[in-house]
Amino acid sequence: IGLANLYGYERALVDTMLRALEAAETPGLHLYGPTTRENRCAVFSIRIDGYDNPADLSAALEHEHGILTRSGLHCAPGAHQTIGTATLGGTTRLSFGPFITPDDVERAVDAIATLCQQRHAANA
Repeated sequence: IGLANLYGYERALVDTMLRALEAAETPGLHLYGPTTRENRCAVFSIRIDGYDNPADLSAALEHEHGILTRSGLHCAPGAHQTIGTATLGGTTRLSFGPFITPDDVERAVDAIATLCQQRHAANA
């Protein structure tokens, strides 16, 4: 389909993710990296208050919502030192590519929002 089309599709997924996150109720969500599409690729690193280990958040997303993510330092310990997550075990990362649909992205945001709201209610 060509590089230009792949790049445009990735941009659309980034826009979908950012718009959906902005509209969702996500207390305790920490999104790392640019919060606008400029300088942002379709990789989102997150943490949610109450999930002390990124692997626990990945497990919740997978087992409760069927969403696969990657947790940890992502072969980038220096980057995690810079953003302050190295001693916390890193982040949970969602990556979107050509086989992910805008509906998949919105479903991921719905799952993140649900987990945020559950943890927030449990800690209130």
